[in-house]
Amino acid sequence: MRIIIKNEEGPQLMYLALIGYFSLYPKSWGKISNTFLTKKAQKYFRKKGLDNTIKEFFDFCFMHFNNYVGEATLVYFALLYKNPQREEPLLNYIKKSKPKILPFFDEIKENYLLALNSFKKSIKNSNLEKQTKEATKKDILKKRSLLPRIKTLIKKDFSFFNTLNYIDNQTFIITPTNFFPYQFDAGSYFFENEVIIIDSEPLNLGLIEHEVLHSLMTPLAEEFLEQNSYFAPIIVELSCTKRKMTYGNNPTSLLGEELIYTYTDHFKKKLAPTYQNFLQEHSFKNEKYFQQFFVRHSGFKHRCCKLNINKLQTFKKKSKEYFNTYEKNKLSETIYQLYFQFQSAKKNKKQVNFRDFFLSNFNKYLKIKTG
Repeated sequence: MRIIIKNEEGPQLMYLALIGYFSLYPKSWGKISNTFLTKKAQKYFRKKGLDNTIKEFFDFCFMHFNNYVGEATLVYFALLYKNPQREEPLLNYIKKSKPKILPFFDEIKENYLLALNSFKKSIKNSNLEKQTKEATKKDILKKRSLLPRIKTLIKKDFSFFNTLNYIDNQTFIITPTNFFPYQFDAGSYFFENEVIIIDSEPLNLGLIEHEVLHSLMTPLAEEFLEQNSYFAPIIVELSCTKRKMTYGNNPTSLLGEELIYTYTDHFKKKLAPTYQNFLQEHSFKNEKYFQQFFVRHSGFKHRCCKLNINKLQTFKKKSKEYFNTYEKNKLSETIYQLYFQFQSAKKNKKQVNFRDFFLSNFNKYLKIKTG
């Protein structure tokens, strides 16, 4: 296993260009963060304008494909920038995940790379470019200081699952903080034995851990549902509303994400996904602490507002309603039980790995859960 901290110029240019695009040509889905560098970028583009080549490319993607080409797809293509060896794995990803754009693969690739180059030239030697490069260098140094802790964390997780062999030949590229986030806080992008992790929260080990675990859990979710497709609607039904608000009703995404969230947020902390533990994790000291949390966590704020919750006292009164509406998660409850069963199985048969155990047993747990 190799872990490398380095910049991926393609996605960084893409995210910066998106700030310019949505600042000058607002769209209902265009999210602009409120960071120091984002404000600088908005001011720059409002004064200088946006390179027309990249604008026309974004117009083509967003309008022609009606948002079928979203953030993940744009990042995947951007990761080809100065990395032509990634083209074949990208083509396989498009065939599997975005078949509608397969006939346009070469057109998108060529136009995108030209647009990124054109955009790069348009901001060359600007203060915006200099500030972005300076922030990137500093962030890389900070993340490199975390490398020993990151390696220890990853090895511990994959040791628990008895799947260290899965990452023997894997290279994890962790990029510097994405200073210009669009919709996702983080994402992991797979190119055969190379996984690129992009996140927008500085020095967040939990976020890095989550994205690394996708290299195990996403293929596992795909394999399970390929073998047990009739469980797909049950996966969606058992998932909590909060998760579906983020990941939609895609059973593979919901299962992959829940395998990770249940492991990191519940099993490792020995906190079952119950209402009592939810209250424990949301026991705000006073109104000030509640409001600070309210502001920092936009998803929580959005869900609270739907239930007319905007104060601590109201939250206390409606916490059960909030939990039942958004957080109650039968899929997580099922996976939580499965993890303990796997832990017990390892004591009896030390070489059992989680992939084999999961594929052999998870369908039984789902049948029990659904009666």
